[in-house]
Amino acid sequence: MPREADFPLAVKEALAKRADNRCSFPQCPQSTIGPSEEGPDKISNSGDAAHIVAASSGPGARRANKNRLSPDELKGIDNGIWMCASHARLIDRDEVTYTIPMLQLWRRIREQKAMLRQQLGREIEFGPARSADLPLVEDEIKLDGIGSENERIGNAILNSCVHEIWGKELAEAVRDLAIELVRNAFGHGYATEFVLSIESRRIVLSDNGKPFHYEDILREQHKRGGAAAMQRLLDYHSEHVVLAPVHRGVGNELTIALIHRPDDIPEVTPCFHKFTERDLKEHSCSLPSLPGCDRTYLILPNFLTFSDAFNFAAFLKRNQFDPKKYIIVAKGLSAGVLKTCRDELPDCQIIVLP
Repeated sequence: MPREADFPLAVKEALAKRADNRCSFPQCPQSTIGPSEEGPDKISNSGDAAHIVAASSGPGARRANKNRLSPDELKGIDNGIWMCASHARLIDRDEVTYTIPMLQLWRRIREQKAMLRQQLGREIEFGPARSADLPLVEDEIKLDGIGSENERIGNAILNSCVHEIWGKELAEAVRDLAIELVRNAFGHGYATEFVLSIESRRIVLSDNGKPFHYEDILREQHKRGGAAAMQRLLDYHSEHVVLAPVHRGVGNELTIALIHRPDDIPEVTPCFHKFTERDLKEHSCSLPSLPGCDRTYLILPNFLTFSDAFNFAAFLKRNQFDPKKYIIVAKGLSAGVLKTCRDELPDCQIIVLP
């Protein structure tokens, strides 16, 4: 006999259809529809509609009904998420890891992908080149030593949908770097705590160990561990990613964020300076030096022309520009203007946004 808050069959069918009969758990490849041994015209549905907010009260309930949803709301479509049977059981057993905002975003991502797949007729993956315009699931883990960093950081990155929103390759590169920095912090920096904080638009890695400059890691002759992980991230993702260390006298902090527009940068790091068109024409400002920043992002006006590129390069050279301390960010450059910038500033990293 069904419980009062069980989903009606119509709701289950609607959830399955909205998810295109695929499990909503991140990176789960399983389709919930397959052939049945009952006959050549029969199908087997291994999926299940799991509750986002607990359907019943008591010590076994997960994600308690703190907002006092009515019985109809508890068994309504907005409170359900379509899962394969194994992941439906998993999330029902762990309310600490699998929170309400997390499950709501999982569902939103799965349904958005299903809609795009139906519209375009092909599989869609979000990432640096294709923005999902969705926030990450916020989470924070604290480590007081090494030994569990792989599992805890790997699961936090996965469950917060970094793979789904930033793309698998970038998520794995961030995960690898975070794990290596944990080991560096405890093994070489004498830290007693390391924090991985996943926010809606950025990931922040911090520790209370001996301060160091991330550029020093990259200067290691034999790139092992942290140097190799950071170099991989820069080599393959530097055109889309802000990597902003900040020093405040004690410990270390590194912000990692995927950017799609210049205005994203001020939202994720204080290490930036924004130029106006007047600055470029009249040279009315000086090259900024921001305390606590290893590298500063120089945000240029959109749609620079050739004369703008020459003027800006001349301005930097007059100010004894050190390319290791600055990253140039520009939007809407033509191929010719970009080539001019790189010819005039051959040692400087330039991020070009569409």
